[in-house]
Amino acid sequence: MKFKSHFKTATNNLKIGKLRTILALLGILVGTFSVVILVSSGQLAAETALKQFKGLGINLMSINFTPKNSSSLEDNSGQAPVLNQAKELKNFLEYDVPGVLQAEPYIVGNSTVSFEGNKSSATVLGSEGDLKSIMGLNLKFGRFFSPLDANQLYCVIGNKLIVPTLPGQSLVGKQIKIGNLFFTIIGGLNLLPDSSFINMDLNNSVFIPINTTPFLTKPKLSDAVLKMKPDADLDKVKAIINKYFEKKYPNYQVNIQTARELIKSMAAQQNIFTILLGSIGSIALFVAGIGIMNIMLAAVAERIEEIGLRLAIGAQPKDIRRMFLTEAILLAFIGGGSGVILGMIGTYIISNISGWVYEFLILPALLGFLISVLICVFFGFYPAYKASKLDPIVALRK
Repeated sequence: MKFKSHFKTATNNLKIGKLRTILALLGILVGTFSVVILVSSGQLAAETALKQFKGLGINLMSINFTPKNSSSLEDNSGQAPVLNQAKELKNFLEYDVPGVLQAEPYIVGNSTVSFEGNKSSATVLGSEGDLKSIMGLNLKFGRFFSPLDANQLYCVIGNKLIVPTLPGQSLVGKQIKIGNLFFTIIGGLNLLPDSSFINMDLNNSVFIPINTTPFLTKPKLSDAVLKMKPDADLDKVKAIINKYFEKKYPNYQVNIQTARELIKSMAAQQNIFTILLGSIGSIALFVAGIGIMNIMLAAVAERIEEIGLRLAIGAQPKDIRRMFLTEAILLAFIGGGSGVILGMIGTYIISNISGWVYEFLILPALLGFLISVLICVFFGFYPAYKASKLDPIVALRK
């Protein structure tokens, strides 16, 4: 019954001081809104990036091998594997390294690409047909080249090279000039997500058979991508590959990355990012809490006679504390609940504008609401405590 009485009293007092109540609610609403929208947007952005990255495959491994110094380029024992060595490297990775399903060494270079009078700079990637299945490349039209096309001037173009030319039309059979040679387009890729796993923009790339790369530039193989078994021992695989390069190419530095490790690192960064954004939003709630305390202190000063009268007719100090704390909690529930709703609406709008996949995240909503309640109770306690300590005789003289 006392709770019902405190609730009714708190509601009436909030109605009487409408302007004071509105200002307090706005502070809580904005603070809760900030927490919810910052944390939710941060999590959605990170989750979208993780999903895009996982879309390329979580069981991938990349190998990059570069000369330790410029003199290594003159050392035959340290030359990067080239065309006749690519097969050897591929065979080693697929047959001598346990846990590897497929392996594809590839050559990367840059060249000027011309099509129907338009010129642009693009990445040229020379490989065999296995690259498509390993990296999960999806075709928008046409096909990818196969081992039968090893010596043909065929190419597959990235999505960014498709859009500016003939959007919505198939370019199969058309000629595109790469460097000084004309290649026939046999396929085009769908838009691929950005990935730190492959250090290039695949959407702005031209894929050609690895055997045709000498026609464009002096080939130097410096990269390979591997598709691993789900239960592969990654540490063991790395050790075997490092030992191979130390023996065969001692003047080259080898860098090995796995998709699993990068996903784990991205997830850890996501958690740090979420905590940071939540902390920034909590500052707004903290400021709102200070405002609530000031407003409630003013309410105590205005209601000194009422408090004195309540104490004089038998009210206990704890009843006075509960009465004011009920006001603070009521403000927290109304302001915090409204802030959560507006925060989720704001997150939905931002996700649509940014192209993220929207999903309701319970943690940011719950976090924002609980923080708002805790802050309101924390800052509402002092005014309530001060009111409960008033001397009824002194209060009635006011």
